[in-house]
Amino acid sequence: PDGYTWLAASPPTTIQPSVRPTTLRYDPLRDFEAVALVGTSPFLFVVPATLPVGTLDEFVAYAKTRDLSYAGSARGTVVHLATELFLHDAGIRMEAIGYQGQPSAIADLVTGRVQFMTLGMILAEPQLTAGKLKALAILDRQRHPHLPAVPTVVELKQPALVMLTWFGIAMPAKTPSAIVARVNAEVMKVLAMPDVVAKLQAMGVDAARPNTPADFATYLKDDVARWRSVVKTANIAVD
Repeated sequence: PDGYTWLAASPPTTIQPSVRPTTLRYDPLRDFEAVALVGTSPFLFVVPATLPVGTLDEFVAYAKTRDLSYAGSARGTVVHLATELFLHDAGIRMEAIGYQGQPSAIADLVTGRVQFMTLGMILAEPQLTAGKLKALAILDRQRHPHLPAVPTVVELKQPALVMLTWFGIAMPAKTPSAIVARVNAEVMKVLAMPDVVAKLQAMGVDAARPNTPADFATYLKDDVARWRSVVKTANIAVD
């Protein structure tokens, strides 16, 4: 804990306590010092362009009369949990097909071997632009300027499905507060640079608003609680 060891934190950091409660060897709130939230990016519900549905309601109706499958990467990720919560709330069932990584999952989704995926904006946008996938909803509170025609899950009366991936910096517990504060201040300076903001936006990432270590610590605490609720609601077990 001397300021030279950093963690590039993201949703798995806060999801794992809920899906692996008996095997996880760390506690994200006890073992790390929150430093700064860097940015967020939304997820999308996507289907192959060839699937004969145009809305999320149409997909639900379609899925209720067929045996479909959805693509995922690893169990216990946002991709997995968001999809399972959607299935639970919609009252439908689909077989989960696991992949070692999202690129191979996307390849099978594009060709229709699987019919649904919760996919991050960063990976989805090129496929949407190429006309290989269709986006049925964005898992955010507001529409995205890159995809203004895609409705939000809030608009579709499913606010519980708002799910963002996020990127942040943490350090080992007991890192001196002066070091944490200094790194946070430098990160905030970088996130205020127009060229950095533009580069992040080009990747589908929204730069975080100014935030303090305490702000990010609260964000992590809330995220841990949120995923615990999702896992309980959808009755998801990974351990």
